[in-house]
Amino acid sequence: MKMHHYIRSSALDVHRKSKSLHNTIKQMLQFTHAAICNRASNKMARSQGASCRVDKKVVLFFGAHAFHLVLSCKPEAYQTLLKPLAFQLSLPGNKILRSRYRSILTEGASTLTLLSF
Repeated sequence: MKMHHYIRSSALDVHRKSKSLHNTIKQMLQFTHAAICNRASNKMARSQGASCRVDKKVVLFFGAHAFHLVLSCKPEAYQTLLKPLAFQLSLPGNKILRSRYRSILTEGASTLTLLSF
């Protein structure tokens, strides 16, 4: 939702900047994975004996799915950005993750209907 607000407030031409925006989304998702791993392995977590293993593929899948879900609410505005996200989600590895986490994805989609933007 923040990305939608950022694009609209800066009046970016989504059709011309779709590749750049898609690269930005990928970088954001990779940064999110790195931040989760850093938080799980910081000094406080180690002193408490916490352990957390986060699969990068799962983080990238959930992030891509979330971006696709939110941006698909305005398909006419984000058509060129939705195509690469849809392709990424259609890859065989992501189809397996989709079936494994179907209930979480359904729950996330149902909460999106409560939000209006």
